[in-house]
Amino acid sequence: MEVAKKLSHGIITNKLAACVNIIPAVTSVYEWEGKIQEDNELLLMIKTKTGKVDDLTKFVRENHPYSVAEVISTPIDNGNLPYLKWIHDSVPDN
Repeated sequence: MEVAKKLSHGIITNKLAACVNIIPAVTSVYEWEGKIQEDNELLLMIKTKTGKVDDLTKFVRENHPYSVAEVISTPIDNGNLPYLKWIHDSVPDN
């Protein structure tokens, strides 16, 4: 949780996103270095603009303790227009 909060505050402070949700109690099962791993993790759901994903990825890579941190993006096709405007207004363009 400490790492998640530190990353989240840095992301918002650097205006890389409008909001970060910290979702606890995620169990991840994956193969790493030839072995099946199972870890309790936290998921960060980050709301930002497509044009900020590369900067956001760079920030996470530089500040996350994992050597291979997960950063993936999903486009927003539709939603509550006032909320989408808030994201747009909160995150400056490059």
